[in-house]
Amino acid sequence: MPERLRLLLGFACLAIVLGSGVVMTIFTLRQASAQISSADFDRLRETVNQLVAAVPTTAITTTTTSDSTASPSAESSGRVVINRATLAELDKLPGIGQVRAQALLDARATGPFIDLDDIRSRVPKVPASVLADIAPLITFEE
Repeated sequence: MPERLRLLLGFACLAIVLGSGVVMTIFTLRQASAQISSADFDRLRETVNQLVAAVPTTAITTTTTSDSTASPSAESSGRVVINRATLAELDKLPGIGQVRAQALLDARATGPFIDLDDIRSRVPKVPASVLADIAPLITFEE
């Protein structure tokens, strides 16, 4: 098995183990009638999603050579073109994570986004506070 593939599989397994451990901890707290708010639960779930999503991405970026060409969904200003971004590119935006990135891709499949209000109405998984955080980092231009 190539070294790169072995490393990637190792990181993926580590992410799964770490993620399942956090999820089981949350489940145990809920079962023990511990007081955990819905906001805390959502924050922990988002952290798990980010941990799981970050490990394979890190493994890939550390084993590939650098490419001088820009991403097809990134402008020269460094902003992400929301209507062309990949799952990995959306996942890198603050507060998005893999679950919200997939929700954005699913909604975008029905047609391009026009503005932040369009995202807000079509993707309820992305709260207004996150939209405010990513607004200066994205563009809707094709």
